[in-house]
This record gives sequence, C-alpha cells and structure tokens, in this order.
Amino acid sequence: MGSNDPTRDDRGSGTLLPQRFTFGTITGVLKAKVAELSYAERLLIWRRRSGHNQTMAAKLVGVCRNTYTRMELGDETRIQPIVPYLGELYDNEACVILRRRSGWPQWRVAEEMGISRFWVNQMELGYADANKLVGFWNEG
Repeated sequence: MGSNDPTRDDRGSGTLLPQRFTFGTITGVLKAKVAELSYAERLLIWRRRSGHNQTMAAKLVGVCRNTYTRMELGDETRIQPIVPYLGELYDNEACVILRRRSGWPQWRVAEEMGISRFWVNQMELGYADANKLVGFWNEG
C-alpha cells in the first residue's frame, strides 16, 4: 500500500466495490433524466447513438480528435458544441454512465459479474440484453 493511497487498501488486488450511483428515484430499473447528466456525458451518449467514433464526431463539431476526447472526459470545457435533445436514457446507456462515474473499466465490471468483458461491452452498446448489467448496478 502506498503512503498516498486514499483507499488504504493493502490487499494488493486493488479490488474495492464501486460506489453505486443513482439517478433520482429508481423504480426497478435505471432511469435517468438527461438534465442530470454532465455536458461530457451528454456528448458521449449523443456520439454513441449517432454511431460515430471519436474521429468522426470531432469532425462534426469542428475540433481535432484529441480535443474531442478531452471534451468527452470533461477535461475540455472551453468548447461546448450544441448537443441535440436526447430524451430519456436507455438502460444500457445509464449503465455506461454509472460505470464511468464509478471509475471502473469494463474488465473490472465483467470480473465482478463473472462474465467476459466482451459481454459487458455488448450490453453497454445495446447489442445484448442489458438486464444482468442493470441488476449489477441496481445492487446495494
């Protein structure tokens, strides 16, 4: 354990359960209002729904890919292009936001769920049923 380790986790594995985030009230499934998302999160959801990679999205908003990446991470706040209205989040999108807010990579979620990272990715993209992922984030 390092002297600057705020978790004081000396188990060596670095495994701490993620903080479970919620959006307002949960009624059995994750529901989120777009108004509760940060600008960076709205930009990410817009890009994923549009089917663009970061390079394509960067061209659409008129910035280089590195700048766009920083925008999605919330590190670049000087440039904020208009993001179209998104409506309500789908369950798989809410799971992506929850995972990003927890700071966990997909492989860590997969490990905790006992599945492969491939399936976490498929659920987050909406290509596979996300009920198991929703259940994971609704625990606790």
